[in-house]
This record gives sequence, C-alpha cells and structure tokens, in this order.
Amino acid sequence: MTAFIFTFLVAPALFLIGWYFSRPLPPEFDTYRLIDWLSLIGFFIGYLGLVFSGYAALGVKRLSDRYFTRMRLPDLRRKIDKLAPQLGEIAELPADQAISAQVFSEVSVQIAALKRLNGFKNRKLAKSIISKNRKVTKWLSANRSAGTLLNECDAMWELFRELNEISLHVSTSIEEEKAK
Repeated sequence: MTAFIFTFLVAPALFLIGWYFSRPLPPEFDTYRLIDWLSLIGFFIGYLGLVFSGYAALGVKRLSDRYFTRMRLPDLRRKIDKLAPQLGEIAELPADQAISAQVFSEVSVQIAALKRLNGFKNRKLAKSIISKNRKVTKWLSANRSAGTLLNECDAMWELFRELNEISLHVSTSIEEEKAK
C-alpha cells in the first residue's frame, strides 16, 4: 500500500511542484502565481479523485467476485458431489453403453463453471479433471466395439478420485468463506 501511495500520489505531486518552481517568474507575479497555484491544486485534486475512484472500483470488483463465489459454490458442490457416484454406477457397463451416459458432459460443464469462479484456488486440479474426462471419453470411443467394461479404464478411476478430491476442496472453500 505504501508503494501505491508513493507511486500514484506523492511522486506526481513532487514532480508537479518541482516543475512549477523551476520556471522563471513572470513580470506580473501576483496574479499569475495565484492562478497557477489554483490550477495546480485543482489538477492535483482531480488526479487524487481519479486514483481513489480506481482503487474503489477495484475494491468493489473484489467484493462482487467474492459474493458471487460465495453464492455459487454450494450449488456447484452439490452437483459435483453427484458426479462421482454416477461414475461408480456406470463403471460396470460396457464401453458402448457407457459412452452415452450424460455424466461425462456434466463433469466438463460443472468443472468449467468452477474454474471460472474467481474465488476458487484449485484451477490446476480442475484442469486435470477436465483432461482425465477427455481421456475417458476417448478411451470409450476407442473401445466401443471391443465389449470392454468401463472399469478397465485407469483414467476413469483417476477421474473418480479427483472428483472426490475437488468436492472436498470446494467444501473447505465454503467453510473458509463462512468463517470470514
């Protein structure tokens, strides 16, 4: 905060004052000097208003993002909590039947919504889940005619584990927000 104040408030003021006093004095000293001082003071007050308005706008954006995250996280947690059991239910299905399950598209949509929240910190895990989801759907497409079961896909169990993990992270984020 000190660097902010010096950079945007004190340094420009020192520059303007130095520039002003480095100029030669004109012959009509009194009137000219008074108008210059008023102009300089008005400029500096306007500049301070601009800086403080920008700082206030950033604060409002942070509060808005935090409120939006706080309202959105419980709903996303409920939806993500349902995804892992759905994966477990279809694990015994053959690949040609499991590929039509809606759970794979739901994983992509819910995790992408979670990644877009500014207050959520585990974007790396979310990115990994989306990647694992793509691996599972590619595996399903490749093994559709072979008659293999979904539970033979290693990426599916990694996806299952990471969905449970991100659910716990979301729960922790909700608890932290309640504590603030």
